[in-house]
Amino acid sequence: VVVPDAPTPSALLPGNLILIRRDLIEDQPTPEAVAGAILAEATRGQTWDPLADLLTTAGPRATFGLLTRGQIADPVIAEYARTFLVRDRPAPEVDATLAAFTAAGLSTRPYALAVDPTGAATLALIEADPLPGGSTAMVLDDGGWLKLGVICG
Repeated sequence: VVVPDAPTPSALLPGNLILIRRDLIEDQPTPEAVAGAILAEATRGQTWDPLADLLTTAGPRATFGLLTRGQIADPVIAEYARTFLVRDRPAPEVDATLAAFTAAGLSTRPYALAVDPTGAATLALIEADPLPGGSTAMVLDDGGWLKLGVICG
């Protein structure tokens, strides 16, 4: 799901949806940063479940409502959504993230610098980049990347 603005470049949402902030597409010369965000969020999902977070935050009444009626009340979801992106979420585990990037043939540098242009917050990913010479996998051809940019712009 691409959104125009968010306090974080990407987020794993309940239902295994991944939120991508539009500038992660518009401001990048290649699709590697977006692919990296998707990999990082998928890695986060290995140790953190956003649905469990929603249910914990919403409380037992909302959880019971989901189990018995198959839904959570709209005000409960609205409150969770309002605070979700500004709350701390566990960072993806660095070793697992590096393994995912290695398996995908992606350099971590484009993603790490898109998340933090100074590199300070993502230094571990930059220093341990499994492909410091650049990605070996083609994420999206140039035409597809340009079309995606137009769609999101």
